[in-house]
Amino acid sequence: MKVELQQNIHLPYTNKTMAQRINVSEDHFIRLFKQVFDLSPQKYLQDLRHQAAKRYLRETDLKIEYIGVLVGYDDLHNFSHIFKKWQVISPLNYRKLFRII
Repeated sequence: MKVELQQNIHLPYTNKTMAQRINVSEDHFIRLFKQVFDLSPQKYLQDLRHQAAKRYLRETDLKIEYIGVLVGYDDLHNFSHIFKKWQVISPLNYRKLFRII
C-alpha cells in the first residue's frame, strides 16, 4: 500500500477505497494503518503530497497549477491554499526561496 500511495499520490484515495483494496473494513484499515505508520491514512497521504509538491517546486520548472494536479489537487486555488497552510508561504514564494536549479 505504501508504494502504491507514493506512486499514485495524484489519485483521490479515500479510506474506504484503500480498505477495499486489502479486503478489510474501513475502521480496521484505519487502525492497522495507524499502528504501522503512526499516522492516519489521510494524514500520511497529505504528507506524501506535501513532500512531492515541495520537491517539484524546488527541482522543476513545471507550472504551479500542474504541480498541484500531479500531487492530487485539480484546483489551483485549493492547492495554493493548502500549501500555504503547510508552509506559511505560497507555492510561488516557496519556489523563489528554495529553488535549486
